[in-house]
Amino acid sequence: MNAPRPEDFEISADSLPALKAEQEQAANRDARVGCLGFVVGYGIVVAGYWPTMGPLALFFGAFLGIFVGFLLSAGFVYARPWLMPARKRRRLARYAAYLQAQKDYDAWFVRTQTAFWRSLGGLAFEREVAHLLTRTGVPVRLTAASNDEGIDLILGDGAIVQCKQRKSPVGPAVVRELYGALMASGAPRAILISTTGFTRGVQEFVTGKPIELWDHNVLIKMQKDLGQ
Repeated sequence: MNAPRPEDFEISADSLPALKAEQEQAANRDARVGCLGFVVGYGIVVAGYWPTMGPLALFFGAFLGIFVGFLLSAGFVYARPWLMPARKRRRLARYAAYLQAQKDYDAWFVRTQTAFWRSLGGLAFEREVAHLLTRTGVPVRLTAASNDEGIDLILGDGAIVQCKQRKSPVGPAVVRELYGALMASGAPRAILISTTGFTRGVQEFVTGKPIELWDHNVLIKMQKDLGQ
């Protein structure tokens, strides 16, 4: 996946500062419209109900002001593109698409780095792995954390997965536990995933057994192959 270029969205790099300024001006106008709506709504309640409600009018006026301000601001945001010249509307739309593409690229790039995978906590690591596998087209089911019996994920073909997020390579005790879960569940295969790799004892233990060992390099390659 390559970083998006302005030219891909029919805008020039030199025009980015001006487009950013236009977008910020539009956002400021939205905020001013919202503030105007608040003042109008607040004024209606205070002016109309102060004689009968007294100080309560100040309280209820605030709620009405917020509501009116939200409606006016939301309506203006919706209508704004159609109130500006078509050429400007298309230019800002292309700029917005470029910014979204840049955001998507940044998120993708982070997930291709070792530091990202090693920074995750245990549960977050399981969820990221599940998300990655799902995007590759593999059905994934997360098991209950309180009673997973050494199984974190179950794939569509019945394979079981255990995810280990540790500061040092995973040792034989973990893979023996996974092998026991494999035998007990009758699953066709098992996958042990660790961001810090495996000891030689683990690699020797899985020889001839239907257990795959995945380190962070496997996850990063999958992410890069997806290109998103």
